[in-house]
Amino acid sequence: MNRKKQEEKPRIERMEPQMDADKRRSERFVTIVSLSAPRLLQTDVGFGKSCRKAAGVLSAGGLLSVSCIALAVVLCLAAPTTAAPTSARVAAKVGQQPVYVSDVLRRLQILRTRQKIPSQILPQFHAETLEQIIRQRLVQIDLKRLGKTADRQTIKDEMKKQEDRFAAQNSSLEETLTSRGISLAEYRRDLRFDINWKNFVAQQLTDERLQQYFEQHRRHFDGRQVRASHILLRPEQIDSPRQVVQAIGRARQLRQQIEAGQIRFAEAAKKHSDGPSASRGGDLGFFPRRGVLVKTFSQAAFQLDVRQISQPVVTKFGVHLIQVTAVRPGSLSWSQSREPLRAAAAKELFQQLANRERKTTPVQYTGTMAHLDPDSGRVVLPGRKQAL
Repeated sequence: MNRKKQEEKPRIERMEPQMDADKRRSERFVTIVSLSAPRLLQTDVGFGKSCRKAAGVLSAGGLLSVSCIALAVVLCLAAPTTAAPTSARVAAKVGQQPVYVSDVLRRLQILRTRQKIPSQILPQFHAETLEQIIRQRLVQIDLKRLGKTADRQTIKDEMKKQEDRFAAQNSSLEETLTSRGISLAEYRRDLRFDINWKNFVAQQLTDERLQQYFEQHRRHFDGRQVRASHILLRPEQIDSPRQVVQAIGRARQLRQQIEAGQIRFAEAAKKHSDGPSASRGGDLGFFPRRGVLVKTFSQAAFQLDVRQISQPVVTKFGVHLIQVTAVRPGSLSWSQSREPLRAAAAKELFQQLANRERKTTPVQYTGTMAHLDPDSGRVVLPGRKQAL
């Protein structure tokens, strides 16, 4: 146990931001490491530095983009990877639009050029990636309904720019796409969406609205730091969904005991935590919202008030209970936090549009691929009707 704690310390306490989870749809949510948070105008994706620059995004988080936007796909095509398998099998339908299994596998192939995906958690990757394609389609439909779509000439001009970029490198856009199993029609569709979304975000997220969003979510952007303690329950096999679920159950029981006054948080940490901070009662000291701890963890911590205890939070290290013990005020203005502020506001806007459109456009799953349960957000394996 001591060896495990020593090994964990540099990773949990010095790890660069890794993942940013979507908001859960239930009050009794469990924040799970999201493997495909929505790609917005600027948000967290896992394509690596060159691809993040191409997509106009902020920083890596081990996440797939909601759409492999055309420019990001093009600039990442040179990565050493084999073409994703093609298939006519349908994973889901958004209205009358099919989402093919091959669409999901192709998105995953891009991520797999940057990181190894253990086979045990592939269903989670499949489900999250499928969900992001579905959300993109929903937003695309919503934007069309609003009349916020680019005209043909705009798309044609942008296509010409991409073709010229490849020609300047003695290459061909069409040949490169074909080698990756991507048709020009698919590429043009993603390019159209990217242009439509950027234009819509530019119209919606004015300085006035960004200031309003800053005031509503000041704790995430004003540079404050929180001091927090945590209890880490680490399954023997972190890649085993069943063991993670069992750890979540243990965490919930511990939380109930702490809330009932049967044991104090620090005592519970010393007794039950598998993290290196256990001997300190789980104390991690002060840390900022971004750049120090894994994003899933810090995001959950910054949602809490002092002495409040989180619901179970799942990261690549295990299952955490978090308690904020102090807050060090920040002094940043909205303009000094413009980039992360804009990314968060765009992400929320994307979710709003997708959720709104989902009320009128039916989404059907065929069961050929793992997907997320619409109500709980948990994974439903192929051929099953109940979530894990």
